[in-house]
Amino acid sequence: MRVMQLTVDCPWPTVSGADIRNAIVAAAPGVAEFLAVGLARPSSGDGASSAAYRQLSGFGGRNPWRCVDPAVPTCLRFPESALSAVDALVAEFRPDAVIAEGVVWRDAIERLQDCGVPTVIDMHNLESRLFAERLATQPWWRRLAAMRSTAAISACVRADRSLSGLTDRTWVCSEDDATALRAIGGRADDVIRNPIPDESLLGLPLDIDRYRNTAPLFIGHLGYFPNVAAVAELAGPFVAATARLGLRVRPTVAGRSPRGFIERLARTGRVSLVANPPSTAELARGHGFAVLPIRQGSGTRIKAIEALAAGLVVIATPKAVEGLGLVHGQHGLLAETPEEMAEGLVRLTEAPHEAVALAACGRQFAAEHHGRRAVLASVASALRAVGRPEGRDCRPGIPSGPAGGTTGTMPHRT
Repeated sequence: MRVMQLTVDCPWPTVSGADIRNAIVAAAPGVAEFLAVGLARPSSGDGASSAAYRQLSGFGGRNPWRCVDPAVPTCLRFPESALSAVDALVAEFRPDAVIAEGVVWRDAIERLQDCGVPTVIDMHNLESRLFAERLATQPWWRRLAAMRSTAAISACVRADRSLSGLTDRTWVCSEDDATALRAIGGRADDVIRNPIPDESLLGLPLDIDRYRNTAPLFIGHLGYFPNVAAVAELAGPFVAATARLGLRVRPTVAGRSPRGFIERLARTGRVSLVANPPSTAELARGHGFAVLPIRQGSGTRIKAIEALAAGLVVIATPKAVEGLGLVHGQHGLLAETPEEMAEGLVRLTEAPHEAVALAACGRQFAAEHHGRRAVLASVASALRAVGRPEGRDCRPGIPSGPAGGTTGTMPHRT
């Protein structure tokens, strides 16, 4: 198949959860030719990005996030020049399927469907739920000033519902997301699990000394609001709770693009910060625990999958491991409050053999459910179904028959 993917950032190098999920599509069995079309410039010096990535023209030098639709804040408003650039790329590449990274590509998705191009929406998150959670964290005056209210949340729900039903296939990250999308009237066809970002993590030794290190490790995009809130909780209520139990810890926080708030925490010694690490393997090798006080988000958290694969004992809120199916006490520890997380960490540092056993079970779970081979197989199967939606008639202009749909050029809408 010839597959085109519409992304926000260049998938290479894979430095965020979105990149990791997007990049796995390019490697799926049966994908003979692949082209990612994104809104951001590619990182310099990366061979994969130069070979298989085009930055979408039509936005000029503008930050694409300044083109957010104020009525539907989870979607961008694409200028006609950008949509014409999508038309031209589709006509040039002649894809058998176009995969769009979420509802942010609404205008392009509608354009593609009007032209009969087989299209998939890959919902990394249920954006309406994520938007509502983010809105709830804002001060009331900011919510009013931005006119983000119940009406805006309702508009985002409608976008999730309508766009999931418009495309030929809708992918989600977990059965939990599929259930939530169907509950608002949307459609979920395929569950594509998030992959382990680096399978070399599976080879890190489960050395008992790792689990005597009391400093928890948190890895994630440090400009993303759920992660920023989690670091604030780690440095504040969690550290205070461990101190009350007689254990003084300084969390290690690592990731891309740390906010100024996190840098200030590091300067005052409340966390150890590793900004933009080239690799997470060496960080994980020296730590035994990942404490994840995540309280907002949708999809599934790749940081949790990564921690499990690395042999870190995951101590997390239910939200942090939502959709993964982890069993408390078998694959890790679930804890709702900072006090419960602190109690789990203190207990396991005093019983490192128990920590090793938990880490081994968590790693096995990650390998079985999120290993690269299994995820690639599910992507390949889902791609074969594009253009052959079961139980629904094909729309006019989309041929039924062999998987892959049309290979003709994209007609331009007048």
